[in-house]
Amino acid sequence: MADSVKGMKSSSGRYPAVRMETSDPDTGRWPAARPGLTALAVVLTLLVSVAMAVLAHLDRAASEGDGGPAIGIVDPQAAMMARLLSAGLDNRQIWDGIARGLPEQTEVWLEGPVAMRLARAILMSLDDRPDLAVSAFASAVEASSKLTTPGDAAPLFRVTAAVLRAGAHEENRGPREIGTHPEEGTESAERANAGLPAPVLADWADPSDDDFTVAARHLGPVLDLARVKALHEGALRPALERRGLITLVGIAVFMGWGCVVILGGFAALLTLGILAVLGKVRSGLGAPRQESTVLLEVFAVYLGVTLAALLLGVLAAFLTKSGESDSTALAFAFAAALGGQVISTVAACGWWFVRGGSWRSLRDALGLTWNSGVWRLLGCGAVSYALGTILLLGGFAVARLIAWLIGDSGVGSPSHPATELAAHGGAGGLFLLFFVGAVMAPVVEEIFFRGALYRGLRDRLGVGRAAVVCGAIGATVVSSFLFAAIHPQGLIFAPVLAGIGAGYCITREWTGSVIPGMIGHALNNGLILLLSVVLLR
Repeated sequence: MADSVKGMKSSSGRYPAVRMETSDPDTGRWPAARPGLTALAVVLTLLVSVAMAVLAHLDRAASEGDGGPAIGIVDPQAAMMARLLSAGLDNRQIWDGIARGLPEQTEVWLEGPVAMRLARAILMSLDDRPDLAVSAFASAVEASSKLTTPGDAAPLFRVTAAVLRAGAHEENRGPREIGTHPEEGTESAERANAGLPAPVLADWADPSDDDFTVAARHLGPVLDLARVKALHEGALRPALERRGLITLVGIAVFMGWGCVVILGGFAALLTLGILAVLGKVRSGLGAPRQESTVLLEVFAVYLGVTLAALLLGVLAAFLTKSGESDSTALAFAFAAALGGQVISTVAACGWWFVRGGSWRSLRDALGLTWNSGVWRLLGCGAVSYALGTILLLGGFAVARLIAWLIGDSGVGSPSHPATELAAHGGAGGLFLLFFVGAVMAPVVEEIFFRGALYRGLRDRLGVGRAAVVCGAIGATVVSSFLFAAIHPQGLIFAPVLAGIGAGYCITREWTGSVIPGMIGHALNNGLILLLSVVLLR
């Protein structure tokens, strides 16, 4: 039976007609399904997915010090908070509005690396909370005492101590008054002079220009704010205020855009649901085909080659890491990821041909077709983006519930290597970041996750009309979970990414094509990357 017709029911009358016009897959050669290879592909997919999830977790743990002490750098949340506060330097009302709840929001930083603890100390001091500032400073001292080389953090402590002392003098309090244990001053001074952690602020020497240079790499916008507000470096003030205003406007625009997209997502989801119940929306994929289970083999090849390329990239980064900056290493990693995606795409599509399929049948099986006009394509892409956004919010609610149940408070600030490149990368690094994140990733991931994996699972799980219900729902859940699990944001954030993937699965089933999902995916990634550059640079 042909998979696609023009607004007519299939000859058997059992399956819904296709909404969009595609080429007839029966005119191309489809490879024969082999249950043994299908089972092997499923097993390999599960094993490789687990391996990639573990690798992503290990990489995330290593970047965070694996739970142990590390100097680290301020994360995007801290950088954005400092930028926002910069907009309120001359307006106490704006400052107080932004700083409301700051102690509660930054409390989790006390569980992070030294730089995050010192960032909290600085912000608490700038917000006239000296007791909380000293407590955070002491927490950083405790963490740095466990470093392999505690002296590496000495420049950050000298700079932070100078900031807190300046705040203490403005409050007419002596620097030793806000120290932790003045009676230990002699020992503390000896430790500070040796570059070792010392709890008393007064015992740290005044910072040098080199200290500020080192601290700027770790504390970023937090230090810029402190230099203007506490150390009164007026030359930095105009640029800092301008940067703060841009950040404030950027967030306001982003929030307005988000409200529009959320309302559109609700409307799209409700409309599609009602039309589906009334029988006005037909599946774009039509009847299940036994041969499409070969797509599970294609996906297994893609995932396996991707894992191999990832491991080679990790090995290459390890062998070449000496002497390179973090942004250079990240640019190298993104370049390796780009090469890996190209190789895995060629290898996976090549497997279809090895199994005896034709290009036309592969194109139709993956949903790389669209014959309904550019404007409808753009409209369906916008709907795909809106659906992904609204289901993302549902996934976030699930993630927050899981975090509450297991006591993990990190779900609100997921990390991704792209944020470091967005904040510190050069022109070449930014181009590579946007090309990989907003072009290559949407194209390749939609082809294989919504094109190959979703179609293969959907046709395998569903029988007759149940394909639209059982098959589509089951395929959405499985493909979205795998899509989320292999991303580096962490498993606690997986429901959020799964929600995005579920939105793209809906448009895959609705239109029969992956191209609207590519548009929605590219729009989502591109806007997030653009916002990251605006907020973090």
